Amino acid sequence: MKLDIELENGETLIFKDQFGHDKRPKLFAVTDRAIFVTREQHFAMESFFVDRIPIETVISVSLQPLRSIALWGVSSAIFLGGLVLEAGILWNVYRELPGTKVSPWPIAFMLIGAAMLIFGRGRKILTVYSNRKPFRWKPGFLDDKQKIKAIQEGFVEACRLARIKLT
Repeated sequence: MKLDIELENGETLIFKDQFGHDKRPKLFAVTDRAIFVTREQHFAMESFFVDRIPIETVISVSLQPLRSIALWGVSSAIFLGGLVLEAGILWNVYRELPGTKVSPWPIAFMLIGAAMLIFGRGRKILTVYSNRKPFRWKPGFLDDKQKIKAIQEGFVEACRLARIKLT
């Protein structure tokens, strides 16, 4: 899916970049009159559309680190669950209980819990506050971190050039 923006007469494009693939595209653009972001509308044939937010309605734009308390909690629970399962299996193997089967699943859970912390580190949320519903973009775990950082920083710098308040 190719997302495009339509500029009005005399409107100047300051920044435009696109990220993602056909199933989950993201487009970010800033002009001297508006901000363009990709939104998702559910239960529609074309579920992604480009939303034009006039600069007059934009209150502020922020780029803040993701609070990782929830991430730490979930990844710790997954890791500890795998550790407890592995300890139970090893205890049964040590006591030579009949019918004990060694499974790779506990180790997989431990690796998933650790990987969530590694891949989730350093993510930032881009938020556009306006008179309407705020737009928030929280990138995925496995997305290209350099590309995401370049898009987010370029978008914020373009908002600064368009004289939008940054928080």
